Amino acid sequence: MCKNQGTMWVCIMAIFLIVMSASFAAPMGTALTYQGRLTDEGLPANGTYDFEFKVFDASTGGTQLNNPEFKNNVSVNDGYFTVELDFGAGIFTGNARWLEIAVRPGNSSDAFDPLPERQKLTPTPYAMYAKKASLADGVVGGIGINGAGTSGLLAKFSDIDTIDDSVIYQSGTKIGIGTTNPGSCLSVDGIIEAINGGFKFPDGSIQTTASTGGTSLWQQNGSDIYFDSGNVGIGTTTPSTPLAVMSIGERAGLFQSDLASTDTHVIHAEYTGSGTYHAKAVYGQSIPADGYGIGGYFEGGWKGVCGYANPTGSEIASYYGVFGSASGSAGKKFGVNGYADGDGTNFGVRGHAAGSTTNYGVYGKAENGTTNWAGYFVGDVHAEGNVGIGTTSPSSKLEVDGGAIKATGGLIIETRTSDPASPVTGQIWLRTDIQ
Repeated sequence: MCKNQGTMWVCIMAIFLIVMSASFAAPMGTALTYQGRLTDEGLPANGTYDFEFKVFDASTGGTQLNNPEFKNNVSVNDGYFTVELDFGAGIFTGNARWLEIAVRPGNSSDAFDPLPERQKLTPTPYAMYAKKASLADGVVGGIGINGAGTSGLLAKFSDIDTIDDSVIYQSGTKIGIGTTNPGSCLSVDGIIEAINGGFKFPDGSIQTTASTGGTSLWQQNGSDIYFDSGNVGIGTTTPSTPLAVMSIGERAGLFQSDLASTDTHVIHAEYTGSGTYHAKAVYGQSIPADGYGIGGYFEGGWKGVCGYANPTGSEIASYYGVFGSASGSAGKKFGVNGYADGDGTNFGVRGHAAGSTTNYGVYGKAENGTTNWAGYFVGDVHAEGNVGIGTTSPSSKLEVDGGAIKATGGLIIETRTSDPASPVTGQIWLRTDIQ
């Protein structure tokens, strides 16, 4: 049924599935799948046929490289047939190969009738088990594939039978594109372009643009970024100041520094304007309810609050390192309230003045009330210097000017070195015998 004039149309299909893992698994073997089309007297053949396959190193003549491989009773439908061939190792060495096919009717003992022409095998089968082109099966240059690669870099075909390095690098579970030192699952050295579709994030959202208009409001200057128009809001969509932070949590912001220096300022606020205004570098307000709220709370290992006034010209007013004020219609008000409690010496409020002119360690003033106390003390009062009442320049331990001294429990005035033997309430003791 098969004549010499019969023609075999052969095509090597995309029939080799090469799975190359990062660790390059073992070779898949030498078997290949061959699909062809057989015609008998110009018409597509149908039925069963026996096939004989031989591999040569030339299109005509040459040397046969394998033992003939037979495939019997192969089903042929509309001329098409498929067989699996295995010529063994050492056949495909990178040199050209031709396949000679002979055919006869199935279930026949007739001699095989060779097809007129041998079919040239393309390099496709050579990829069967080339796990590394330069070392495949011990043949330098690979089995039909030329080139060499660099460890870690994924290979690419630069042409049909040559491989070299791509720009994709694998380090463990991390992939780098344009870099051989990926720090994340995917690290890219260069610009990433999404032609369409955008980027999908872990929450399922897809972002197709960086911002409205496709431009960022932030600008870059070297390693710095800045924003010089409008306000920035954190926790709010309507910021009314250059930076507005809104929070329902315990803290709206946290600032920390570990620089050990006298000049360290964890938060630095500075007013740089000029003019006769009481501008405030730091302002705190907390009024959750009447009688509650602390405008500013400070804790220090040495000083909880340190106030310093730095006059820049001649005196035109009073200067206060720390100034306290309290006003209202009811309750007790303390402009400054000090409290000290510890095992050592404690000062609720301590005043110290050491200027070159007039100094007041503590200055108190009360006026416009039904009762006014410039100073009110519960406990003993100790004064190491002179005390003046009605005078600002006392020359004695106690000097009263412009008024009487009233002592309902008696008054004793003496310079003696011992108490009187029988003091009587209301008496005044005078001693002039001791000079």
